[in-house]
Amino acid sequence: YGNFSYPMPDVSGTQLYGPNAPNDDDPDYVQVVDCHTLYSNPGQNYAALYQGSAKYGNGSWSKINPQSRLSVSPDLGAIAHSNLGGLVVGNYLTIDSSLYPVSNAFIFDIEEDTYSRLEYPDSSRTNITAYGIYWFGGNDYLIAGGINNSALLVDWDSSTKQASNWRQFRYPD
Repeated sequence: YGNFSYPMPDVSGTQLYGPNAPNDDDPDYVQVVDCHTLYSNPGQNYAALYQGSAKYGNGSWSKINPQSRLSVSPDLGAIAHSNLGGLVVGNYLTIDSSLYPVSNAFIFDIEEDTYSRLEYPDSSRTNITAYGIYWFGGNDYLIAGGINNSALLVDWDSSTKQASNWRQFRYPD
């Protein structure tokens, strides 16, 4: 298989997730998300999306940076965990008013080039992550992740950008 070289020479390590093969007409075409670190800033995670040939690795990389579009400061890094059906899910870090790091889940629509923050209806809940995504077809998705110390499943409608049917599970459930 191809060499998935980064266009950035400073990458020190990476973790690839996926792949998603969204095009039945071209089974060699894949979308892969990643989390990588840089030699110049080893304590921060960065996210990217590869789109192109799985065989030759001659596709293109683009940064995934929800903080830039969701008006989040400071930028403490992002992790893209999974992709399917044209969406990417992951999380990014921010600092709360007490100066503690807080994890926030995001959904990135590849075609629309838009980000949405996955927000629990009760605003007192913090530390939401999104690890996996399942596409039922059309606009209907299921996102798996975590909230505080519980596992989380939530439905996502990509046309309305709305989450619904939040379900939490705690061990041994």
